[in-house]
Amino acid sequence: MPARTRMLIAHRASTAARADLVAWLEGGRLRALAPHRELWQLAEYRAVFDGSPAEGTADADG
Repeated sequence: MPARTRMLIAHRASTAARADLVAWLEGGRLRALAPHRELWQLAEYRAVFDGSPAEGTADADG
């Protein structure tokens, strides 16, 4: 099967953590494009998910 690209909108950190790459949108603009693991280091990004750690992703915060 050929490689495919899927785009989804995540409201849960655990969903974002499973993505290869996260496009963080804010105010209709691209704020960052990086893996969830890298974005998770930013307090403002974590606040998008109400500060909740990513479920099932023990290494998502470090």
